[in-house]
Amino acid sequence: MIEKGSMFKAWEATTEQQKKAHEMQAIYKAQETARQAIQEAMNRYIKKKTRARSVAKAEANPFAELEGWESLDQIQEAYGYGEITSDRRDKLTELWEAREAAQRQGKKDGKYHDLVTDMPARAIRRVGDEYADEIAAYEEERRMRCSYYEKVENRANGLQEEEPDPLSPAMDAIMTAVQAAKVSEVTGTPLPKPLTWRRPLKECAPVHGYECPVCGSKMNVQREACPYCHTRLESEEGSAKT
Repeated sequence: MIEKGSMFKAWEATTEQQKKAHEMQAIYKAQETARQAIQEAMNRYIKKKTRARSVAKAEANPFAELEGWESLDQIQEAYGYGEITSDRRDKLTELWEAREAAQRQGKKDGKYHDLVTDMPARAIRRVGDEYADEIAAYEEERRMRCSYYEKVENRANGLQEEEPDPLSPAMDAIMTAVQAAKVSEVTGTPLPKPLTWRRPLKECAPVHGYECPVCGSKMNVQREACPYCHTRLESEEGSAKT
């Protein structure tokens, strides 16, 4: 009995695969670190733009302070009447414009968006693009190796039969016909109909006029036996043998 998964583990334990695994883990870790660094920088920017007390608050609901405000005109009027300070007006105006810009872009996740935040967001998605092919090849090789070794182990342990040959029935039929042809050749007796020369469609065989029904060989004339599989054949009705 072969322990399940032992062949794949043995392959993984080879020096070459250990080295490759360490290289790939370093790439995975570097990608995640880079994404986190970009995200943290974007969060700090959002905190600064929204003038939130914390990054968490800025991320959770950056437009919370706009609740109760129905328009930019209302904000400006409140400033004109001395109800809010200029700093407060500027902050609300920036938040309002950022929310409008996000909605125009179809971004309805409730987070702060502007041209600056769009850039690191794209950068996060593209981190490690230069390693995409290498990563895909590495993971595909692992998947194929695992599948192959699993089949080998199952067969060795009697858990999976060999897959049948899809051509086996056709080959058996040909061997039967060949054996019958040998008997026909020895006895001199033609094989019974419908084993006769047949004429294939003209567009399929523009040169050869006749076809052996056993091996499929084509030729211009009918013979007593196929020169390839030696099957004795009757002539096609209305045609003479040559």
